Amino acid sequence: MEGQKVASTLISVSLKLCIFSICAVLIFFLGRTAYDFGIKIFNESAMAEDGQGVDVEVVIPRGSSEMDVAKIMEQKGLTESSLLFYVQIKLVNYNKTIVPGAYVLNTEMLPSEILEAISPEPEEETTEAATTEAATNEAATEAPGEATAE
Repeated sequence: MEGQKVASTLISVSLKLCIFSICAVLIFFLGRTAYDFGIKIFNESAMAEDGQGVDVEVVIPRGSSEMDVAKIMEQKGLTESSLLFYVQIKLVNYNKTIVPGAYVLNTEMLPSEILEAISPEPEEETTEAATTEAATNEAATEAPGEATAE
């Protein structure tokens, strides 16, 4: 009886020690993976070294989500991971709209440069009202000058 009790206690302690060891190893690997992912998010890097980049044509279809765009960038070799690129978009609080279309990007570009390239600023359109307003302002500034010259 006494021998069985000692054996069961020994097995119980050994099992608990194994479970604890497995949990410690899992926590270590999860922590290391999370740390590496965090470093990659905030420490932007290009896929190619300076001078070794390749131009890549990228087509972003209309209606693509940010995750779709991230997957396209990974498929074209512009980013290491679609998840990494997606998280970078979210953490940067990227407020510009990604514009669908065809782009020529380079593997030397950082993720922030890629985002700037696929989110161009809208060009200011010159309207008749703006032209008329500018002409009116110009005439108003000339009129006092003409009155004082006379």
